[in-house]
Amino acid sequence: MKYTPNPPTEPGYYWLKDKDDVEIVEVWTDATLAQPLLWIHRCGSGDACEMVTLIDALWAGPIPVPD
Repeated sequence: MKYTPNPPTEPGYYWLKDKDDVEIVEVWTDATLAQPLLWIHRCGSGDACEMVTLIDALWAGPIPVPD
């Protein structure tokens, strides 16, 4: 799998590489918003943030759902 600077455009699980770490994240949408935004959830952390806040991140995937 190859990393790219292009962020995901669909929900799913992806590898995220940034200056600090490499991790699997879940990308999802909030359908309750008038214009749904993509969000990420750092698996196991309980934290979520808007995907647009990630600057200089590299992405790979989508990947199968982690165990």
